[in-house]
Amino acid sequence: MSIFNEYKEPVFLNTSTSLQTQINQLKELEPKLNEVGKEKIKKDIKLLEYGLLGENSIIYELQNSHMPLYILHDVYFEIDGFTAQIDFLVFTPKLCFIIECKNLYGNITVNNDGSFTRKVYFGKRYLSEGIYSPITQNERQLQVIKKIKLNGVGTIKKLLINNSFDITYKPIVVIANSKTILNTRYAPKNIKSKIIRADQLIEYMKSEYNASKISPSSDKLTRQWAESFLTFNKVNTTDYLKRYNEFIIEEPKKLDKAILYDQLKKFRYETAKAENVAAYIIFNNKAMDALIDKYPTTLEEIKETPGFGEVKVQKYGKAILDIFLGNTSK
Repeated sequence: MSIFNEYKEPVFLNTSTSLQTQINQLKELEPKLNEVGKEKIKKDIKLLEYGLLGENSIIYELQNSHMPLYILHDVYFEIDGFTAQIDFLVFTPKLCFIIECKNLYGNITVNNDGSFTRKVYFGKRYLSEGIYSPITQNERQLQVIKKIKLNGVGTIKKLLINNSFDITYKPIVVIANSKTILNTRYAPKNIKSKIIRADQLIEYMKSEYNASKISPSSDKLTRQWAESFLTFNKVNTTDYLKRYNEFIIEEPKKLDKAILYDQLKKFRYETAKAENVAAYIIFNNKAMDALIDKYPTTLEEIKETPGFGEVKVQKYGKAILDIFLGNTSK
């Protein structure tokens, strides 16, 4: 039975993405790192943004497929000590597609033993490196999905699930970068058949669906099937930020306002006496209040404070900064 003209357009049952959350967290952390940490985190942010672009290209394909799909995007499962972060689970009236999105760059080759290598052009030479197999990643996701299906069911139903699992759940790796050169000429057939490009995704799903001999479910049952997995979706509590802990610059503890008033007044009094001028000439009380509110840690921040121009910063900036940084006696 054809998948067309039967049900509605694609429906996304969840909209959140951990990638965007992770990117936002890293961008918030970046200013708190030293130069080495900033360089590292910028590269990681770029890779995550690259991955997000890849996922968005798949979202575009699914949204414009005009197929009756229920879609879970970026779900995280934990069961019996096993975990899986899955980019897309796509439910049709017959099949469920487990999509692992890879927005890979460079020339990708799948060797005859199923291993993946990437060749990237740098300057005048190529750099070749092995990369983790997304097929292996897909297979581990399948294990978690099977555990979810077998969770809490009786012996007979377990037998039925085991017998039909491999023909119902279809893992695929989707290469989202249209510029990636993919060479699967010598790849084993069982691996080659699971790797497609994003622009081939819909035709692949249609072909698999129409070739399947499984009886199609109703729209209601298809949605219930998808929602049964959504109930297992959890917030991934992995701390992605801890890898940057060694690069965090500890902020100096701020001094109490009363201490700052005393030290600033003392500095103003002694400076005014030395220059034989009135204390307010150094800075008045309003400017002192503004300083304390600003709590400057650089000369530039003192210059941004009302009442402190270029001349005053040159004359008094270093001494004022020492007060706020705790580099002076109380």
